[in-house]
Amino acid sequence: TKINHDLRNILATAQLVSDTVESSEDPKVRRVAPTLLGAIDRAVKLCTQTLVYAHDGTPAPDYSDFDLAALIDEVGADAAIVSDTAVGFDNRVPADCPVHADRDQMYRVLYNLVRNAYEAKAANVSVEIRLDDNALRIEIADDGPGLPAKVRERLFQPFSGSGRSGGTGLGLAIAREIVRGHGGDIELSSSGEDGALFSIELPATVGRPAGRPDPSPHDPIEA
Repeated sequence: TKINHDLRNILATAQLVSDTVESSEDPKVRRVAPTLLGAIDRAVKLCTQTLVYAHDGTPAPDYSDFDLAALIDEVGADAAIVSDTAVGFDNRVPADCPVHADRDQMYRVLYNLVRNAYEAKAANVSVEIRLDDNALRIEIADDGPGLPAKVRERLFQPFSGSGRSGGTGLGLAIAREIVRGHGGDIELSSSGEDGALFSIELPATVGRPAGRPDPSPHDPIEA
């Protein structure tokens, strides 16, 4: 809690400085400013949630309606900025795909998975969805080297489920906790020399906000 308090003060300073960055006349600076501001805002909110977690445990999802395709575009753009190699990112989720979930938490889940694929030196990453009467399934696939067997045995375990040197394995542990908080789960569906496939399964109600009709048979969503 004490470390979190000091971190929030550091981020508050970063917020003040970033406000001036947003008004820069340099087109390159203006192009990256939204990503910088978004990252700082998410960090500040996460610090606030950390204090709640310290006292009350995992915070419940803050549900809202948002477009999943737009969120995935944001995740891909942010992950590319911190990647040291160019990676092909294919968002196959149809436009105007409404989801009823905690947007910030789902960002963390998807960002952790996409960032892991980038760090595994995948050349291509794709995201698509499948929707049926019982569940919304989000699939993140890459063409990296896959996960070693010893890593798969400890997957989703903090400080032991990482496949790279220096990794903590916290990203996957956090992702599973968040998804389970939404009433779903996450799994490694496949892993081999041709890449890895992670699947996020959420209750169908997450993919169908109140007042929105079910996808029509002509929507580009595989059942």
